[in-house]
Amino acid sequence: MEFTSEALYALNMLNDDTISIFNIPIPVYTEDERENLQIVLEKGYEDLEKMQLIIDDEPTEICSEYGYILKKYTKSKTIYDFK
Repeated sequence: MEFTSEALYALNMLNDDTISIFNIPIPVYTEDERENLQIVLEKGYEDLEKMQLIIDDEPTEICSEYGYILKKYTKSKTIYDFK
């Protein structure tokens, strides 16, 4: 299964995570940051629906599993984290 960057950011927001995703830039559609984020999330949500990870406005079990994997990824330490 291939995820668009928009779908990953929408999935990240479903995790209640607002941090950026390491090594995945937020797509730019407009210069207004707030408006751009709204466009990214709307497109990402549509992509998740097309992938049948969201059905009838509810995340599926597999969507939750992908969300868990993404959450672990965003929380993991990287070689660039020198804390």
